[in-house]
Amino acid sequence: PMEAYLNSEYKIVDVKLSAINTEAWSQNELMQNTPNPFTKTTNITFELLKTENIRLEITDLTGKVIARREGTFTAGSHDFTFNRTELGNTNGVLNYRLIVADRVITKKMVVLR
Repeated sequence: PMEAYLNSEYKIVDVKLSAINTEAWSQNELMQNTPNPFTKTTNITFELLKTENIRLEITDLTGKVIARREGTFTAGSHDFTFNRTELGNTNGVLNYRLIVADRVITKKMVVLR
């Protein structure tokens, strides 16, 4: 049970909470890389609801895969660190995507010289 107080009279008011978007809590998640932008290294974190085979790809804006990591990961939070040297001579905006089963989540990152 929850209660709230209305104004300075401290009148107790019943409160009912409901979730508007429960679907957001039932999906795998890809976080924004940190730091972003970056010059030397960046971390990409993702969260899984259950054990899954995943593929994480970093691509240039034409879709060419520059770096890839894949494997089977358990439920929970995981992260990869990418060094600037793994991305070749690329500068500017890159995409990174998490591929889990038939779902793809894509975000952008910025690489600086």
